[in-house]
Amino acid sequence: MIRILLILITVLFATHSNAEMMRMAVTTSFNNSGLSEKLLPAIQSDLGLEVQLLIVGTGQAIRLGEAGDVDAILVGESLMRQDDIGAAVQNLLSLV
Repeated sequence: MIRILLILITVLFATHSNAEMMRMAVTTSFNNSGLSEKLLPAIQSDLGLEVQLLIVGTGQAIRLGEAGDVDAILVGESLMRQDDIGAAVQNLLSLV
């Protein structure tokens, strides 16, 4: 699951590959769960970038992504609840 997450983040961030820092919006529930402390070092290591987290609600994270104000969004388990996960991922990628 972590590898899939990192692949998605890498794909979403591909247009900013020359940057030294990535701005990523994450939900408050994701941050409060402790997952950000576990995943952030792996994300930074895999991408070779400093990652700045913006901790916001789900709706705000999505709006920041749609507006291009962040390089990536991480919005929790909603993807995993979809009937067609592949279609949901394609929908997210279409926002890039």
